[in-house]
Amino acid sequence: GVIYMASQMEPAMVIMGTKGVTNVQDSVLGSNTLAVMEGLEYPVLAIPPDYEYAPVHTIAYMPSPERPRPGAMQRLLSVSQ
Repeated sequence: GVIYMASQMEPAMVIMGTKGVTNVQDSVLGSNTLAVMEGLEYPVLAIPPDYEYAPVHTIAYMPSPERPRPGAMQRLLSVSQ
């Protein structure tokens, strides 16, 4: 799946859609998206199905204190330039 492919390709960022509604937490992200976010050391940009393109001016990065991801911020910064 996505986690295996990312580990082979070493991307700067993973971009994926969201859509799941199996429980309260999944209703925001989707179970697959949530599993990818928790299982990857790379930043994940999750795009909801009703998103309409607009230029990005601000990026928020919220790392998990329980699972630090060394290098994730540098990858995110390289993609944002």
